[in-house]
Amino acid sequence: MLRKGLFLCKKRGCPKSNERYTKCGGFDKLNHRNVNLLDSPHGLPLTRYFIGKNMKFEPLFKSENNKLVKMESGEVCSTGKLHLIYGENISSAELPAGNEITAVLIKWSAVELQPGVYNEEFLAVLRDHLKLLEEHGKFAFIIPETVKELPDADTVQTYIDAMVHCARRIKDCTSVIGFAIPAELIAKDSDFGPDSYAQWFINEMNVKHGHYVYFADSAVIEANKLENALTESCLIAYRK
Repeated sequence: MLRKGLFLCKKRGCPKSNERYTKCGGFDKLNHRNVNLLDSPHGLPLTRYFIGKNMKFEPLFKSENNKLVKMESGEVCSTGKLHLIYGENISSAELPAGNEITAVLIKWSAVELQPGVYNEEFLAVLRDHLKLLEEHGKFAFIIPETVKELPDADTVQTYIDAMVHCARRIKDCTSVIGFAIPAELIAKDSDFGPDSYAQWFINEMNVKHGHYVYFADSAVIEANKLENALTESCLIAYRK
């Protein structure tokens, strides 16, 4: 699979480290890292960053010091108290009180019934509720979950593909501000750098959803001792 993206030289201190290159590159699933077809002046592979494309909406929120901030007003939104909805109950879910952000927990098994077969009926119900939030000026993000094992990169790719498909089905919902990095992927990371599972997830999402911001469960971060990595990332911390 080839996609177009930005490439930056990886050598620390290189005067070209901020110089951007554009070229096609693939993804090495076995080693969950980018395979680049353009070399830096040092003969090192360049690090690729995807550019969000076909973005339907301008971003309404941004990440600042791991907090969720409104672009227009600069107001910091609370992610410590969320209106939590479980996907299986979404058809009867109530609206949040006040300015609470809604977090929708979506199971992989609810999105993908079997390999490559997606539950379009469930995704339509999800979209209906997100549209209801939109009508009331509310905002939400999606928390993917799975009980399946992720033993190899192919399985991880399938998981990510299912969530990308979910995002595709709700792409016209302005209430959706982003996705949480799945806890199962965070548990595999030692940092959130360009070769991390978290960045893999973000890269795949950003191909079509460049306005999204991304979240990380504080409890999962603490359990995996990634507090320092979090502060160096653009992820937004939340608690269920």
